Amino acid sequence: MATPAKKNGDILGQYASHCPNISDTAQYWFLRTVGGSLFEPFITSQSVAIGYPYIDLKTLMGLSFNKDGIDKLKKQIKANDPTEERPGLAARQLLVFTHAMKEGDYVVIPSFGTRSLAIGRITEKPPFQSPLKFNGEEMIGYAKRRSVRWIKRVQRESVNANLYLSLYAHQTISNVTDSSQWIDMLLFDFFKKGKNFHYILGVDRMGGIDARELFQACIDLFKLADDFTSEYGITGTGEKMETRINLNSPGEIELISHGVEYMIAAAALVVTLSGGGFKSETLKIDLHTDGLIKKINDFLNDRKQRQLSDSLRKKFDDLKVKRSADIIRMIEKNNKPKP
Repeated sequence: MATPAKKNGDILGQYASHCPNISDTAQYWFLRTVGGSLFEPFITSQSVAIGYPYIDLKTLMGLSFNKDGIDKLKKQIKANDPTEERPGLAARQLLVFTHAMKEGDYVVIPSFGTRSLAIGRITEKPPFQSPLKFNGEEMIGYAKRRSVRWIKRVQRESVNANLYLSLYAHQTISNVTDSSQWIDMLLFDFFKKGKNFHYILGVDRMGGIDARELFQACIDLFKLADDFTSEYGITGTGEKMETRINLNSPGEIELISHGVEYMIAAAALVVTLSGGGFKSETLKIDLHTDGLIKKINDFLNDRKQRQLSDSLRKKFDDLKVKRSADIIRMIEKNNKPKP
């Protein structure tokens, strides 16, 4: 068997530096797209925008986001557009867009019929004023904008039902920070938020899931992770671990812990045991011969672990357990040849 590492960071700590990091102070905003008509313009322009063209950005920047500012803006909206039925709500929305939305916050926008969602991150502190164009045509009235780096587009069927409950509000902008956990797991399947590391174990099996099979698979995974980290002198096996389970066939199991080395070991075990092993298509190299994956392969091929690992591999195949794309990227980045 392999010789225990002198330092736990010798094996796994190097991979943690490539872990996606989500700020635990970020706010999350749902911004409507006028029936989906602004969905692609927002994405291609790397921005989001808000209407009310008769209110310019300079006016909004000169107001505070408080009762006095809302009241002043409400009067201006009523004077410019007497047909506006809810000038107070419009004033609040404009000031939210200008002052409450911050650099580093996340934005979710829906396509037509909310068939898909795009999730991005606000990249600049101040809003800016510039015509919004799409396919060479200006989208009239949407010049007040925020810069956004779009991270991911997801289809409706992959979105947790709990998140959709937050998306039914009719106002242009809604704060959906209370549903951030469902948005985070759409963005990444392994990430750090605050002091905790999160690993999303995806289960793609359709139809009924046998509870004994599922829970036994988790117990077996923890047993292998315990043995692997113990063998290599990796600390953190005693860290408290929380879990959130949402199984709607398909669904996910979320593991949460301070112990990054242990979490990486568990996720790398899943990568190795599911999907017929691990090869990097990006780098065109076989990582069975390098670093963490080689150590895990050597560990799993030991006769003391063979029976348990073979049994767990079969359970993962039956449950159609997904491999962590983020762990694979972390391994690839760590093994990327130096220029």
